Amino acid sequence: LINLITCRFFIVVRQAPFAIEEDGFGTFQLQIEVAFLDCVTTFYYDLTLFDQNALHTYRTIQMDPAPEDWSKLIQLGGVS
Repeated sequence: LINLITCRFFIVVRQAPFAIEEDGFGTFQLQIEVAFLDCVTTFYYDLTLFDQNALHTYRTIQMDPAPEDWSKLIQLGGVS
């Protein structure tokens, strides 16, 4: 028997529509890469799904672009 709780799997979505449909419950960390012209930044989003019809989320966002990319992000409106 496979313990589905401890199995790890990755779904990479690189083209629109950016949607993933799965059934079940658990806690997942979504890694989101956003490209602004020639610089890329990564966001992490913690998503918790319960075995109910409610959706509960706990957000942890880490934005850590390289120091030389800050001026590009500010010019593009990505950082205020």
